[in-house]
Amino acid sequence: MDEEEKLSALVLDHLVEVLRLTQAAVSLADLPEAAMLDQLEEIMTIWQRLEVSTVLLLTQAGLSWEAMAARSGVRRQSLHRRLSRKIKSRADAAASIRKTEGRGLQTEWRNLIELLNDKMRELMETDPTSYSAEIAQALLSQRQ
Repeated sequence: MDEEEKLSALVLDHLVEVLRLTQAAVSLADLPEAAMLDQLEEIMTIWQRLEVSTVLLLTQAGLSWEAMAARSGVRRQSLHRRLSRKIKSRADAAASIRKTEGRGLQTEWRNLIELLNDKMRELMETDPTSYSAEIAQALLSQRQ
């Protein structure tokens, strides 16, 4: 696998993580319930994978650890210690992403886009004031 194919696989993986995070966050627009705690945990897990993916892509683009640390408000050593092994592991897996997960990621990409489109259409047709009032009433009724 050449360098461009490897980078392309990493970018696809990164974009699917972005869609996963978006879909998980959008699902929080529904009525709050105990399952939201699980959803928040999933969001944190996706966020951590997305952070590794982003740092990997930025290092591939030539951005230094110092520059990333400065933008993140942390020391270079702290950022490097926390993420360097994770990005190396992710980079090493890039070859297998294309071969073993490429089709699966493409399918997941399409499925997530469809889910997000459906949810966005639903929210666009909803009056925000009525929707928030409906959720508030449901929350109040759960207290009783």
